Amino acid sequence: MSNVHQPFLPSQYDEEKTIRATTSTWNNYANEEPKEALKRGLKSFPIVEVIVHALAIGTVGVLIWLNVVKMPWVDFVIDDDTVETGYWQLVAKAHELLITTSLSYIAFYYMRAMLMGERGVPFGLLSSTYQFSKPTMLYRHGAWISAVSHRAIFGLTLLVFGVISNLANPFSAILMIPTPGWVTTGERISADASTIHIPGSKNLLWPSAYNETFNSDGQLPCNMMDDYDDVRYQCPAFGHKEILNWFTYYMGTGSYTDASFAPLMGGARRDAVVSCTQENCNDSSEAYSTVMTELETVSIGSYSGWARNQNLGGIRDVPTSKFTVSQRTPSYQPVVAVNCKAGSWNAGREGIDITFPDIQSKWSPSEGPGRPPFTTYLNQSYSGANDFQWFKDTQDNSSSILALAILPLDLENPEEIDKQTNLYVACAIDARWFANLAWYSPKNSATVQSNVTRNLPKILRSKDVLSHTALGISASPIDISLDGAVYLNPTKSFYDNDTYDTAMSYNYSLLGDFLDGLQTHKDISSTWLRPAEKFVSSLLSLVVADGLARSASTWARNPPFLDIHDSNPVILGASDAISKEASEGLLAENAKSDQYLVEIEVERYVYGWIPQGISFWFAVGIFLLYALIAAGHLLYILFIFIFWNSKYCGGTCWDYMGDLVALAMNSSPTPRLYGTGAGIKKWDIWKNSAKVRSFNGERLELCFLDDGEEAGELIQPGKKYY
Repeated sequence: MSNVHQPFLPSQYDEEKTIRATTSTWNNYANEEPKEALKRGLKSFPIVEVIVHALAIGTVGVLIWLNVVKMPWVDFVIDDDTVETGYWQLVAKAHELLITTSLSYIAFYYMRAMLMGERGVPFGLLSSTYQFSKPTMLYRHGAWISAVSHRAIFGLTLLVFGVISNLANPFSAILMIPTPGWVTTGERISADASTIHIPGSKNLLWPSAYNETFNSDGQLPCNMMDDYDDVRYQCPAFGHKEILNWFTYYMGTGSYTDASFAPLMGGARRDAVVSCTQENCNDSSEAYSTVMTELETVSIGSYSGWARNQNLGGIRDVPTSKFTVSQRTPSYQPVVAVNCKAGSWNAGREGIDITFPDIQSKWSPSEGPGRPPFTTYLNQSYSGANDFQWFKDTQDNSSSILALAILPLDLENPEEIDKQTNLYVACAIDARWFANLAWYSPKNSATVQSNVTRNLPKILRSKDVLSHTALGISASPIDISLDGAVYLNPTKSFYDNDTYDTAMSYNYSLLGDFLDGLQTHKDISSTWLRPAEKFVSSLLSLVVADGLARSASTWARNPPFLDIHDSNPVILGASDAISKEASEGLLAENAKSDQYLVEIEVERYVYGWIPQGISFWFAVGIFLLYALIAAGHLLYILFIFIFWNSKYCGGTCWDYMGDLVALAMNSSPTPRLYGTGAGIKKWDIWKNSAKVRSFNGERLELCFLDDGEEAGELIQPGKKYY
């Protein structure tokens, strides 16, 4: 039994300590030479540590710079799948290891300084220095008990190091791996070559009052619209064909789809969206429509064609390009809300009181309550034909305009007038200007896109209170006068036996198509009212939205142009048919008026370092925190090495857990750790201060003491120890 290890009893600790301290024959069992624990002078300069810190900090700076400037790597090609980004993951992993190594250098420097200093390191934090990068360290109770009670700053530092090292891997990938996105073209484009001049002030281009002065070009009357008339493209109702196609599809399916409007010039189409505030629009009597203005579409579409023709910024050679209106110079587009209420009356009555509904649009919830509804007496007997009329509510900010549609229904015994029923739909219309962000990618789509058009359903169904300022909405409805509304509903001519029949208005004819879908031989019931409200509100919202979009300073009167100083001005959208003299005349006339400037940003779609989402900013925050810590430590050790070398704690001892285990095994047992062979449960044990001290001037031991308690001697710089 003599070779069996017997555990020490508390009474034997002092005896064993004396034996170890006086035994000089132990060094015969190993070939390790004594080494300096604390180095000073030039030989202690931490060249490797400085390089690691500099590389890690520099890499962080380069990555953030690449993402901030949106540095492109290679162009994105839709049909090309040869772009390989996988090896960037290896680079990101190397960056993570570089940061973790840098943090380890910092942690070990201050751990050594405290071990050799007067206060020591709390036992609970000693092992945490070696494993701060492990997630398990974040919930080690011994470490945090020590930190809270003795070394809060060092404990908090290790906690921060643990968070940074665990996030370094995914965040390095976020900043390191190229992702597809839009960046500005590499070649700088001059300001005058990227600024569109639109003649007219903001109030003229997007007026708060809409009347007949905005609708006539002095040559063609816009209060008439021939079915085959393509020369009235300047008129508000020129989109009647596209609206009819949309309405026909809508009546047939009962579901909304985007209405697409053909380009007048410039090659870019416009899409209109119709939506409502409910998930199921079939149950709604309200409808909302929006579409970009013709002027904005012509401007950006024509500009893109000119830029590609001029190879502006090398854009002609870019696989995927985009032209975006800068947020510094916003444009606007109409959003029209319509609320309808349907009713009926027997044809035998001479007339009826019509009460129009209140318009409570999504962005004006405070308007309307308490205001008496607008009521009018309709002195009209059964005529056997549908009808459409505009009305105006004179109350301030009540609505843009009111509309009334009358639909005669053929019921049983259609020859008996007294048994006929008229269906009426009274509507209130709220039209406003919304600030938008428009872009055009001609190689991807022939349609100019807008954030308002794309996000209208999401905006309407949001539960948030929408303010005018946040969305760039005009505070009051656009005031549409009765004489201005005439141009939204012009007389439409039809061929009848080789002659024109001009008795039917534009909306009148559309409602006739709707009437054909509603007519039945059943008794009138309330089930008719909801479809009537839905269909008429949808139709009117689109008619008014497109009419306003076409009326905002037509191209023929105010063509957009580029005022390029080193060459002749360029009229955007102009064809070869426009003579040089006519162009010069237009430019001369435009130069006399106010001008609204629209800046265009030319971009291309690439793989590159492009910030995307909130995770990017989290990554930047974490790496900036690391860079601040590492740079501060680097400056500190360089300063004390050069100017205060006596305080510098250079060296590499105890950088590995094995070094610390060897030191502990060569140290005298302490009663403070008695009973801890199978683990530690008592929290007070973690609070002991661990210190490294010299005994007999040649050996180092790891001591566990109370704060203020000392044993042995402080380590001397330059002296070698066993």
